[in-house]
Amino acid sequence: MRYAGKWRNFSNVRRPHFGKGINGKPPLQRLRELGYDLPEEFACFPPIILDDVSTFWAVRVVTISRPHTKVYNNYEKELIPFTED
Repeated sequence: MRYAGKWRNFSNVRRPHFGKGINGKPPLQRLRELGYDLPEEFACFPPIILDDVSTFWAVRVVTISRPHTKVYNNYEKELIPFTED
């Protein structure tokens, strides 16, 4: 966990990123350039052990990559077609 915390700090505060609009800057630096006055601690949230939450979320969260994908709706307990509104 200590190593994960160090990596998270490096990745969010110091490591350059090259996603859209980041322009090779660390995420925290880019947020500051956009006008957010954030302390370094903002980017240092604690690591999460996914083993503790993965089975809970497996039923409730679905990543949609295409329209017309069948999505499990936990409230209606059935598969329903996904439509983009």
